[in-house]
Amino acid sequence: MQRFLVINKDQVDLLFDPANVKIFELLINGDLNPTQASKKLTTH
Repeated sequence: MQRFLVINKDQVDLLFDPANVKIFELLINGDLNPTQASKKLTTH
């Protein structure tokens, strides 16, 4: 079974917003939970 994700331009813009990309990187690569990522972003 194949799965498809359909997104519109606004969703793409939000997904690739630099701040959101940084959040994704912190959550995926940094082993941080959302609270830790939030604290890291607000201290820089």
